[in-house]
Amino acid sequence: MGYNPAVVTFASPKVFSPSLAKWVNTAFNDDQYLSDLTANSVSNITSGTFSRVTHVGDVVPCVPLAIMGYYHSGVDFYITKDDLPQTISDVEVNGEFKVTDELKTIASDLLELIKDPATFLKDNVVKAGHLEYFYNISTCNKTKK
Repeated sequence: MGYNPAVVTFASPKVFSPSLAKWVNTAFNDDQYLSDLTANSVSNITSGTFSRVTHVGDVVPCVPLAIMGYYHSGVDFYITKDDLPQTISDVEVNGEFKVTDELKTIASDLLELIKDPATFLKDNVVKAGHLEYFYNISTCNKTKK
């Protein structure tokens, strides 16, 4: 239809089969976009690209599990630091979805659960990691009174 949107998802669960994930990556030319990002040829989200933003410790992007046949598409901007403020050095830019990314998050969540179950449940069930994307990050520049 002539549109060339930039698609950005935040903390979305996996929705693609491996073959559909590859098709979407090809349709959005994600290999070239990742190459441009790594070479610093672009510094902003570009029209016609598909990006996703994920956050350390957030289990939602890990479900449904890859072993069940679900994969992500898009270039992943993975925020590696839980606490604010976050800088550009706290963001990893990754290409094609890798099962190891999923395992890394699940393993870190399990370690936190084992170390301090009460805090883990409060922080991840009651508060939920998605507040990081939509509330804490968006309010980080407001002055407290």
